[in-house]
Amino acid sequence: MLKKIVLTLAAMAALAGISYAMTNPDFIENVPGVNFKTSNNVKVAYKNDGLAVPQQYAIISKHSSGDTYYATSNISTAIMKQKIDAKMGVALTLSDTQVTGVTAGDSLFTGGGNTYTPM
Repeated sequence: MLKKIVLTLAAMAALAGISYAMTNPDFIENVPGVNFKTSNNVKVAYKNDGLAVPQQYAIISKHSSGDTYYATSNISTAIMKQKIDAKMGVALTLSDTQVTGVTAGDSLFTGGGNTYTPM
């Protein structure tokens, strides 16, 4: 499972500049030009810097029955993780602070009270 999430994040890192005409943040399946299918019960959120032609982005993923969020960005070579016991069995939403507190292009993922750590 972890390998699938890591591969998902790595694949998305290659697709930095193709998101146009989308809400921000949004789920990856709604990003125009991205033909990417996640595993069952895995949600991937994409958040860009809000520019007309996005230059930076962050990607956050979580399995609905898990308790760990995974994140990366266009400037980071690391995949970060954050385990939250209270989120066990709760699907990823776009309003989660693990999504809204992340800054597009960040490499530390500490905003919004987040405490992501490198894998």
